[in-house]
Amino acid sequence: MNNNKTTYNSDLIGMVSSFLCLLHCIAMPFVLAFYSFQDMGHKHSNHVGHVHAHAHGSFNWDYFFVLLCFIAVWSSVRNEHATPLLKALLWGFFAMFSVGILFEAYAPFFQYLGYIASIGLIFSHWQNYRVCRVAH
Repeated sequence: MNNNKTTYNSDLIGMVSSFLCLLHCIAMPFVLAFYSFQDMGHKHSNHVGHVHAHAHGSFNWDYFFVLLCFIAVWSSVRNEHATPLLKALLWGFFAMFSVGILFEAYAPFFQYLGYIASIGLIFSHWQNYRVCRVAH
């Protein structure tokens, strides 16, 4: 297995998944508002509130993004050309992201923490991609 190709792919996966997660988190309030306004005239609206349900048996995209983020960070920091600073940034932003996602239902602060961490992960993966690509 080519370690450089794995690192490049993990950094690309990390950038894309962090961006998609950020997009998902930012767009969800608008989707919920759309469904709420659409069903304002209906007395028995069953699907409002279930669009982004984390319980009730639906697929939880948040935990999927945390798992994908972990795999991308773990694969990216394994490259010998990744600097200690970038490794620390990737793990630090992953920790912030995980805390933000896991506790977002308790306070708005955690939701914003997740946004900031997603942006940090995008930036860190981009920098790691550039550093590892230049090294070879």
